[in-house]
Amino acid sequence: SIAQTLSPDWAKQINGSQGGGTTTYGDITTDKEGNVYALYNEQGYVYAGGQATQDSTSTTVLTSWDCNGSLRWMKSLGVTGNVGARNTGMYLEVDTLGGIYVSGSATSQGTAGFYWDTDTTINIAGSASMEYLMKYNSQGQFQWFRTLAANYMQNPSIRLSASPSGDLFWFALLDPGLYGGGAFTITTRKYYAVRYSAAGSFQAAIPLDMTPPASTTTPFSVSWKFDPSTNRFYSWLSYTNNYGSLTIGNTTIASPANGTSGTAVLSAFDGQGQNLWVKQASTNKTSRIDDIAFNTDGVLYIKGESEPGTVFCGDTATNASGQSPTACLMSLDTNGGLFWSNYSANGQLGGGFFNVSQVNNTLVTTGRYYGTLTWNNHSVTSTSQNYSGYLLQADAATGIVQQLASFDASTSCTPQNTALDKNGNTYITGFFQGNMSFGGNTFSSTPAWSFNHFLLKYKNVNCGCDLLLPAFNATHTGGKTYQCTYTGQTPYTTISWDFGDGSPTLFGVSPSHTYAAYGTYSVCVTVTNACGSNTTCQYITIDPTGIDDATGIFSSVSVYPNPANNEVMIDDLASGTTVEILDMLGRRLKKATSDGTTLHISLLDLNAGVHLLRFTNKEGQSGSQMFVKQ
Repeated sequence: SIAQTLSPDWAKQINGSQGGGTTTYGDITTDKEGNVYALYNEQGYVYAGGQATQDSTSTTVLTSWDCNGSLRWMKSLGVTGNVGARNTGMYLEVDTLGGIYVSGSATSQGTAGFYWDTDTTINIAGSASMEYLMKYNSQGQFQWFRTLAANYMQNPSIRLSASPSGDLFWFALLDPGLYGGGAFTITTRKYYAVRYSAAGSFQAAIPLDMTPPASTTTPFSVSWKFDPSTNRFYSWLSYTNNYGSLTIGNTTIASPANGTSGTAVLSAFDGQGQNLWVKQASTNKTSRIDDIAFNTDGVLYIKGESEPGTVFCGDTATNASGQSPTACLMSLDTNGGLFWSNYSANGQLGGGFFNVSQVNNTLVTTGRYYGTLTWNNHSVTSTSQNYSGYLLQADAATGIVQQLASFDASTSCTPQNTALDKNGNTYITGFFQGNMSFGGNTFSSTPAWSFNHFLLKYKNVNCGCDLLLPAFNATHTGGKTYQCTYTGQTPYTTISWDFGDGSPTLFGVSPSHTYAAYGTYSVCVTVTNACGSNTTCQYITIDPTGIDDATGIFSSVSVYPNPANNEVMIDDLASGTTVEILDMLGRRLKKATSDGTTLHISLLDLNAGVHLLRFTNKEGQSGSQMFVKQ
């Protein structure tokens, strides 16, 4: 449920006098006021929003825009004294206190001076690399600057995460030594979450329970994020044998079947860095995770790509057209159990890593494609000579695609990152070559042969009109009954509730609902004001212990072996019957559909313990049996 369909609003061109713009770096984020912040790696004089930098040696610019597309301010990041040096901004984060944080890398091939607009300058003698973290306020006023260490070529910072209160986590692979200008000492080579306060004070270096690659190994890409709602760290990578032996917690990661093609690995860690769980995709298929996001309840959303047939978190990747790879959206609970998955069909997908963003009940992600791309019942067709970009918007509770849109340039168009503001407006950064039109704006790459960056906006509601931010509490009142109480913003024009089981919509501040069957359901509340509607959802579980087949329809179903180890087989199911494996809290771990023959379900990725098989035939009648995974 969204306020209205996203529509193209405006676009901005960002280009440097020396050309370029094809780097994969360039982050974007929004603040609580709805302002947009974006990093662009462009060289020379840089032009954006009708303004230009005052210097000719920029290598990155940090820009701030308002909801209407007006440039608020621009900061030039550059280098002097060495042609081969680069000052590269990579990651952006904001807090709710007006802090804007930039993480990046300054590298030189000889003595060079690095500057951040007129705010600060650092000189480095000899070839070196320096990771840095800095803070501005929302008005572009410089606050502070921190570095880990110089001569830091081999172990670059991987990711920056910020909590709403301004706790910062700077993820890096650190060798033994002195860091942060003497703030802390590392004695063991590991991945660390280096924590700083909003004031820039070092707090801790938290070791993360993952074996690092050997120091002689080419640096391997591992991504990290911090989830403030659960105080957890998440890691993801595409594992190959080039990494060497990899152990996460007590789990040894299996090698890919062909040795070099990557297999997706997702891990969760507590606030002390101890591993909680690990999920690995099939080792005989190539797969990757591009990005993850999480809502305020800790539910995970994943964007990635994989070969059809890849099994991950109990789900099998599909592509109706048979093409490979297929793009994927997926939602997991805090234990890594599957809520839902959704896969693209048709379309030749272009390479690249594309992030996913979530606000309330809206998910957005991007990618690039050629030809015709289909996702659910939505299709787009590329008009570029090479690749076009796509925007996908989905319902966060179900994964169902709500909108699929294409944006093109005459030669090629590549999106990089997306961000959602508080009102569901979507902003996309990327680069293009040729001529590009969007939302009434038309421009051409300058110089003509080069790639230029862009900033696009898809509008959800008008600027200056704020949607309400919904929230609610769900209380189990006994049996299969829950009572929900609205706690979000007011005043609203209307309020409605969807309890996720196909029952009629309820209205009122505090409705009560009794479910007919055990299981996990998505409960959503939608509130409307003059600006439009906004929705938020929570998953609730009705404990399935004691569920039975009251009709006797499934009394003849045979489940074997029980206990089971590698797989469980099921006989005497009618064709079209859905089979779900649930844990004892009702969370769905796997799902399959019977074709009338013996159904085989792999259990290799399930934890040991008691599980529930829930059967639902085409008429909607349900039953279940228990089994034990050894």
